[in-house]
Amino acid sequence: MIRLFVAIPIPAAVKKQIGTACAVFPAEKWTPATNLHLTVHFIGNLHPDEIAPLSAKLSAITLQFDPFTLFFKEVCAISNHKKSMIWIRMQHSEPLEMLASIIAEVTGSEPDFSFTPHITLLRLPKDTNHNKKPNLLSKIPVQPFEMEVKQVELWDSVPVKEGRKYTCLQKFLFGGVKNAP
Repeated sequence: MIRLFVAIPIPAAVKKQIGTACAVFPAEKWTPATNLHLTVHFIGNLHPDEIAPLSAKLSAITLQFDPFTLFFKEVCAISNHKKSMIWIRMQHSEPLEMLASIIAEVTGSEPDFSFTPHITLLRLPKDTNHNKKPNLLSKIPVQPFEMEVKQVELWDSVPVKEGRKYTCLQKFLFGGVKNAP
């Protein structure tokens, strides 16, 4: 089984800017630049034989979309009963919400929570849920940015000693053009 999700890649210049901002707190285990992405839809575990049909569906979906722009909203601390995280939250985007909704519908894997476009910067240990650390870390100096979205990518997620390693398996350019990884 392969653990899959659909992601929007983060441009190199934005990754560099995020890395510089995170360096203010060097002791934290920030998300590696190679793993930075915006999740459009988490698919879950699939058998390798199911990837080709999924790819065909994603290619058909991307035919329906033109490029669009996402805008930075804020850096924020998110906490629930399971964990605390530091996110870059993006502004509301109708094209992105429509894309996420169509992918969920077509893949038959509806999310159990409302879609919030974000980039995860840091996952904190469970014991940090009720202290001031998440709010302090959310003050990192990320400068507002925008990013043009021209494609989505199918990524896999593999557990490694340091957490998870994400790898792009396939790219789907808007307008239906599919590139090899």
